[in-house]
Amino acid sequence: MKRSRSMKLVLMATTALLVAGCNSEESVEVTGFNDLEQCIASGDFTEAECKESYAAAKEYHEKSAPRYDSFKLCEEQHGIGSCGRSESGGDFFTPFLMGYVVSNMFSGTTHMHDSRDWESRVRPVYRTKAGGLATSSGYSLSRNKDGQLEMPKSSVTSKPKAAKVQTRTSVVSRGGFGGRSYGGSRGG
Repeated sequence: MKRSRSMKLVLMATTALLVAGCNSEESVEVTGFNDLEQCIASGDFTEAECKESYAAAKEYHEKSAPRYDSFKLCEEQHGIGSCGRSESGGDFFTPFLMGYVVSNMFSGTTHMHDSRDWESRVRPVYRTKAGGLATSSGYSLSRNKDGQLEMPKSSVTSKPKAAKVQTRTSVVSRGGFGGRSYGGSRGG
């Protein structure tokens, strides 16, 4: 009796892992910066590359930052002091740009200084209400077992889209900002 019970538990656990594995998405390593100065000080990129990547992050932010119909709703999703009226002139509120990440997925390409390359490698990040960081599409950043920042590959390969202004109803139906996750390796 005990043996068959143990076997059922093993089968259930194996099935759960297989299902989770089917839903996992490939992740890519990224390098994160709070601002232009931190990028330059890191030495990971030249000053010119840092300026280009930061400009690309700001441009992406203007195009695709999460938008909310009220200041209160924005702060509920991103934390107190993390939101303001859109700088692009719309009648909506957006979270402040908290930094940006540069994907390592395309490093070593021959068009390193091509602005189109930066557009495909850089993503702005925003504070979540839990204090973490997430992309404009709501995917939370995590660290892999080596301590390197990572995010879903689809966050890097997708093109920026103009964000729709969200209402309380649309935010609740999505589970809130930063609630999207993926099956990348989490490590410890």
